[in-house]
Amino acid sequence: GLDSTFVKGVGLIENFFASSFTGRKIHELLIINELNFIDQSIYNKEIINNIEEKKDKKFHLTYIWLDIKELKAADFSPAIILDMLEKDDFQHYINKD
Repeated sequence: GLDSTFVKGVGLIENFFASSFTGRKIHELLIINELNFIDQSIYNKEIINNIEEKKDKKFHLTYIWLDIKELKAADFSPAIILDMLEKDDFQHYINKD
């Protein structure tokens, strides 16, 4: 991971749904925070590659920077995050879909 500093809490999304695999009811919490990278040169990179390891498996991840306008045009989920990013105060949403 990359070292970062906490700026502020942006919001909390609570999702209530049934698992498509087990049928069990799920209550998921998505906590969204604004962070700043300590190494400012990260902001100049168009692509950031990372490898995460979990239980003897490696996952190769690629991150790209997108403008909010580009995110709005993309298939971004959950879409409510885009609204949260444009507000100054902490937002709390409950999704029961």
